[in-house]
Amino acid sequence: MIDYLVTGKPRKLKVALLRKAIRYASDYLRLDYNTFVDIAFTNDCSAYGYAMDVEPGEYEIEINKTHSIEDMIGTLFHEMVHVKQYVYGELQSGEGNKPSRWHGEICELEYAKQPWEIEAYALDKKMLRNFKRKHKDEFTTRQS
Repeated sequence: MIDYLVTGKPRKLKVALLRKAIRYASDYLRLDYNTFVDIAFTNDCSAYGYAMDVEPGEYEIEINKTHSIEDMIGTLFHEMVHVKQYVYGELQSGEGNKPSRWHGEICELEYAKQPWEIEAYALDKKMLRNFKRKHKDEFTTRQS
């Protein structure tokens, strides 16, 4: 289980459901307690979300809180896949003029063809489907 901090959680998303989602993603992706993730919900995020590596063992996720509960949980799963990719050295984000690397190889493909995005989209859908199956009542009742 990772260590994490959540800020800006929207009222419509129950703390209990968010904790379960974080634990599920952490277990599913085999992330351990040496991983710290700062999860911020914000109105300022132009996309659904993003993840970045701050330093070894420390990562940030930002999630657009204007979306539905299902979309926020799906985005959390997507971004946690990127955290997994950083933790295991699969993805190294390019900074400035440096290109991103995938498994050590330079990768300069358009967004939809980036292997880390292909993996994240495939896994986030699978994770969300399985998580919703286990917690369907919490998705159908009104969140507060």
